[in-house]
Amino acid sequence: MEWPPFYHFPPFFSVQSVKITKDQQISMWINFILDFQKYSKKNLIYIEKDVNSPPFSNPKINRTLSVDFLRLILDELCTRGYGKWQDDEHTVCSTTWKTYDEWANILYKWAVETSHFRGICTIYELHSGDETTDTEFYNLDSSVILIALEILEEQGKAKIVKGETADENGVKFYEV
Repeated sequence: MEWPPFYHFPPFFSVQSVKITKDQQISMWINFILDFQKYSKKNLIYIEKDVNSPPFSNPKINRTLSVDFLRLILDELCTRGYGKWQDDEHTVCSTTWKTYDEWANILYKWAVETSHFRGICTIYELHSGDETTDTEFYNLDSSVILIALEILEEQGKAKIVKGETADENGVKFYEV
């Protein structure tokens, strides 16, 4: 991945004091994180560990985000629908380059187009199955798929069936 020019600008790593500048900075960080997530296919951010490595740290200019600033950025990312905290302490954040609502719509559209209303699909079949190799969600992290399926369950479009592992969890899609 090629780093954008602002990644080499030291003030980018410090919380700006002027609200409009800070809001723009946070938006730039969010877009940067989403691009990085899409490129790296990494969906979990461990605050304490990841803050010290790219993209949250730039050793060339000796700059690293503070843990508090990273949490602030990820809080906003979650508010916009691109992330979800995995714990109450906000130490691990699941992120994705599309909103979870978008992933839910993509999964449901696939279920409709392929008439997957009769049986149960496992999460493994969704992210690694032969029937999904040409989909956007092929190779998508199972935690992202599960969160999208939870949205569909809330909408009455699916029912999650718990398995022993994340990949063994299943889903029954409903026609609505």
